[in-house]
Amino acid sequence: MTINRLLLFSCCLAILTIFSSPVMADEKEINCLAENIYYESESESPFGKEAIADLTVMRYLDKMYPGTFCKVVYDKKHGVQFSWVTMNKPAPKGAAWVESQRIAHKYYANRYKPENRFFRGQRVLFHHATWLPEKATKWFREHPELLPVMVIGNHVFYIYKEDMPKGFTMVASAK
Repeated sequence: MTINRLLLFSCCLAILTIFSSPVMADEKEINCLAENIYYESESESPFGKEAIADLTVMRYLDKMYPGTFCKVVYDKKHGVQFSWVTMNKPAPKGAAWVESQRIAHKYYANRYKPENRFFRGQRVLFHHATWLPEKATKWFREHPELLPVMVIGNHVFYIYKEDMPKGFTMVASAK
């Protein structure tokens, strides 16, 4: 190989390495998580935002769901998982967006550390808004293997009965 070809090859390899860097991939994943936190819980308290973040992390970690945050958020294999993805939403902005990004970075960094997350590693994979009409929450009533474990702001969170911690008997509520 001539020096020019070797130099050209090295430059191309360096450019490919920069543009396919894990840091860029991480930022894309963090952005998908932040968007989900923002659109699912923009008007919620920090508890509500963290609960949505943790639910998204739990789906990311669960073998039932696709293996990236972006695929979890935009998953259609299981039906639309987060209603906002079907809507033409304006770009995120303001204090709620800044807070969503902060929480997304925290949860991305702690995705393998359940002790640092809202549900402490409990397999909370499902939720719905409290304001939905009864017809829209029919799916949850048709799945008796799911139990509501917490109401946070405008969302009800569910866990599989088999995953329910021993001694846990009540649904908690938080603003």
